[in-house]
Amino acid sequence: MKHTLPPYLWIALAYLVIAMLTVSHYGLTWDEGVQSRYGELVLRYYASRFADRSAIEFLNLQLYGPLFESSAAAVYRFFPEHEIDIRHALIAFTGFLTILGAGVACARLEGSGGLASLALLMTPQFYGHSFNNSKDIPFACAATWFFVALLSLLERKRPRDVVLLGLAGGAMLGIRVGGLLLVAIAAVIVALTRERRLLVGFTTSVVIAWIVMVAVWPWAHANPILNPLRAFQASTTFPSRYPVLFESSFVMSNELPRRYLVEMLAITTPIGVLALAIIGVVVCARRKNWPLVLWMTVPIVLFTLMRPNVYDGIRHFLFLFPAMAIAAGIACAFLAEGRNVVVLLLAALPLLSIGSMLALHPYQSTYYNALVGGTRGASGRFETDYWVSSYREAALWLREHACGGPPTRVLVAANNYSIGCLTAYLPRDSFAVQKTMSRGATLVLDDTFDYYVATTRYGLHLNYPQTRIAAVIERDGAVFTVIRGGCRPAYP
Repeated sequence: MKHTLPPYLWIALAYLVIAMLTVSHYGLTWDEGVQSRYGELVLRYYASRFADRSAIEFLNLQLYGPLFESSAAAVYRFFPEHEIDIRHALIAFTGFLTILGAGVACARLEGSGGLASLALLMTPQFYGHSFNNSKDIPFACAATWFFVALLSLLERKRPRDVVLLGLAGGAMLGIRVGGLLLVAIAAVIVALTRERRLLVGFTTSVVIAWIVMVAVWPWAHANPILNPLRAFQASTTFPSRYPVLFESSFVMSNELPRRYLVEMLAITTPIGVLALAIIGVVVCARRKNWPLVLWMTVPIVLFTLMRPNVYDGIRHFLFLFPAMAIAAGIACAFLAEGRNVVVLLLAALPLLSIGSMLALHPYQSTYYNALVGGTRGASGRFETDYWVSSYREAALWLREHACGGPPTRVLVAANNYSIGCLTAYLPRDSFAVQKTMSRGATLVLDDTFDYYVATTRYGLHLNYPQTRIAAVIERDGAVFTVIRGGCRPAYP
């Protein structure tokens, strides 16, 4: 008897192949320098037998679980010259596991696992982030497999399901302690069964998860119970506030309207996937399939009621995209009811976004759907390349237009965290780079610089308006980075 591989596995493998072929196209993002440094410091903590405590004192990173960052640092330490590509490949691998997990979960819920994986693959925001977002994609991956393990525990109640749920939960909390919300949702689901065996098994899995989380998190070693809880509280009342571009106005991140999350999900999800996901949630609610319904709805309801401090577009809620994809797969199975032609027609809905994905490459994380006129229509109204990953492409342009003689002098709109997004791709002996975050600068670029490189975020590209635009980094009519200037005479 022949055994064929399930469609969702083929789709996940197709993503993995494409990802490995294109991973070098994606630029370094604003946070990656800090995150990779944190991972390196965590390794030093363990290598010193807990004596080197610099990881615990590094900015506010102690509030975040370092599981992915320390794992990535452990790999690229052997190939430091390829650090960026190795990090991005490892992030993409967690994207592969997430696409696979969505298919597995949907199949267990008697949905179309293939369409679930396809829907997630064809969600440009998820796809784009899966190359250089080392916080939210690994978290979404762990959350998806936590959900898979929960379904397995509810259905089979085997000891190994308890262990798998604990390991997945530990990985999730070891990346973002905010995953306690999903643990709480799972606890409610298990409690509603009123089965003593399940309650005991779930409690055991929570203990395993907590042990895993503490084991990988240096800050948690000082107080294994209270410090993770303090970090969770900090995640709900994050003190740093940032201006967020929302509906053409800058709004402070702790003052965003209650509709923010619902609206952002509506305009950053392909319309076909969005429609199927809504149908799928309704179907699950009618079937009393509460795990998926609560995963989808509770975070949205809590955000609407509590209005926590969030920023950077939709990225804090990327873990909802796998849930939406699973719901889309369930809707497909429900609407098709075994009719293969209908399945093929429904499968075509997620594929409608492929044109946008190709047009935006490698900035799929800037995607907006037709409800706001696509990414071009959203540009200037909502956040697009907020992590300045387009500075890589700007650096490649600068290398082709370097000035002869002394180092090419570049002024870049960046701070200590984001300047590396440009300099990582520039040879140090050929370029002298200085950073600035000023706005409303003079009309003309100072003669001490050849070029000014600026993101459109915060309107920094509007500086020096009378200096000619030399190049523009854009996709599909949306501008991400502007380069002004040209080679100047050498210093006297």
